Amino acid sequence: MRSIRIPALLALALVIGLIAGCGGGDDSTSSSTSGATGATGDTGATTTSADSGDYAAEVDAAISEFNKNYTSLGKEAANPDSADDYLATVNSLQDELDNVVSNLNEITPPEDAADFQDELVTAFEDLGKALDPVIQATEDKDQQALLSAAGDFATASTTFAQESLKLGQEAQKQGYDIPSLGSGG
Repeated sequence: MRSIRIPALLALALVIGLIAGCGGGDDSTSSSTSGATGATGDTGATTTSADSGDYAAEVDAAISEFNKNYTSLGKEAANPDSADDYLATVNSLQDELDNVVSNLNEITPPEDAADFQDELVTAFEDLGKALDPVIQATEDKDQQALLSAAGDFATASTTFAQESLKLGQEAQKQGYDIPSLGSGG
């Protein structure tokens, strides 16, 4: 069913690509300012009482994996074969947001990074909430609602990208190098 393919889908896919690419870190080369060896890109973040290097590497690994998967799914969303394919892709995008939130919540930050960690998780949660109406409009096959939801998601995505960059700079100032947030590397 191609009736769902309206300009909002392309806009949504472009926004998804934009937000996923906002960091720029490569998960195999990230390093911290404290000398950690680097992130592996494994999505299963381990919970430990982390020093700043380990903490930065774990956060970077979680976000880098999210960026990679989200970008790939965004490309799929740009050219779906059917409304069902589009819905499956958008649901997968939501799953990726849920996964990164879960992975970040599994990481125990050093005491001086607790507020940063909370803000980072909240930024991803807010983006996920903004995707919910896109999913609902797609399920309902409501093109007007989809257009509106895609516009709202674009706004939320811009806010997310700005917040991510701000958080990356904040992390850098605190001595946490998290390249996937655009903070260096």
